[in-house]
Amino acid sequence: MDKLRIGEYYKIQLAYVANQEDLQHQHIIGYFSSTSIIKYTGAPKVEIQGFDEIGANTSPGVVVGEYSNPLDYSEKDYEYRFILTIDKTTIIDDTGWRTHYSGTDVEIVEDGAATRFLEQIDQYTVKYTLDPNNIYYIRYMVRTNNDLYVNSPWYEIVE
Repeated sequence: MDKLRIGEYYKIQLAYVANQEDLQHQHIIGYFSSTSIIKYTGAPKVEIQGFDEIGANTSPGVVVGEYSNPLDYSEKDYEYRFILTIDKTTIIDDTGWRTHYSGTDVEIVEDGAATRFLEQIDQYTVKYTLDPNNIYYIRYMVRTNNDLYVNSPWYEIVE
């Protein structure tokens, strides 16, 4: 195999073989082997639209999370979650895992048909009046159809 290709699945085998000293003196089992199927994928983009990672963002009322993976069309948003906190520790609101609605997906085609990917959108409504004396943080989290968990950065929100 020359190199791994993004979006492809591979069978791997990991093995451990004990050395002779371990086998004779410590009564260790001689070998262990396991096989698995893995997928090689590209790094996705997970962010909240219109929010800046550096500095404070004004609470918009409705927060829009965006997931896309331009390198791997087969890796898709399956479930999402938003968490709103004070100082990244005290949870104010947690949507829990919700199934992504694919009706909002937008297919992006670049370079003719050479690059094709989905922009997938999830929304969260801030249900609380935020205290202007506190600093809040929000994070958008995604679980893909292949069980990859990815997060946006923490975004600071002020009222």
